[in-house]
Amino acid sequence: MVFDKRKKKYVGSTRLYSFNQLNNTANLGYTWYRKESQGNGTNKNCKYLLLEFALEKIGIERVGFGASNLNEKSINAMKSIMCKVDGVF
Repeated sequence: MVFDKRKKKYVGSTRLYSFNQLNNTANLGYTWYRKESQGNGTNKNCKYLLLEFALEKIGIERVGFGASNLNEKSINAMKSIMCKVDGVF
């Protein structure tokens, strides 16, 4: 759950998932935010916090992201934090 301290309410959710111990990887996603919390930096801040946690605190070596090719909002959000496209399914 994502709690916006400025608004003092829950505004959405995001998570780390699909941990792979053999390859020391995880994915970041299954993200959802209320309309009023989209495009205001909340998602970007949460992604940075989760990346910091995964990479620096628990030692994950690679974090993957995913989105439908039709979900331009998600793709643009990932590009805004410098994600690199490795492939398309």
